[in-house]
Amino acid sequence: MLKKFKELTEKEILAIAIAAEREDGRIYGEFADALREEYPSTAQMFEEMRGGRSSAPRPAVCHVPATFR
Repeated sequence: MLKKFKELTEKEILAIAIAAEREDGRIYGEFADALREEYPSTAQMFEEMRGGRSSAPRPAVCHVPATFR
């Protein structure tokens, strides 16, 4: 059963935020790939929004306070 937002724990909210950020990065990457040949500067913008090509988490995700783990 789905929880209401106010019923979520801090850990659950953080997990949702991280998942949303990863999904956004995947979508930006798809836009970049689709635009690269015809619009390279726009594709570059989407790559930058994606956070580069690395699949490693960005520092904000790597340094999660212990209270959220």
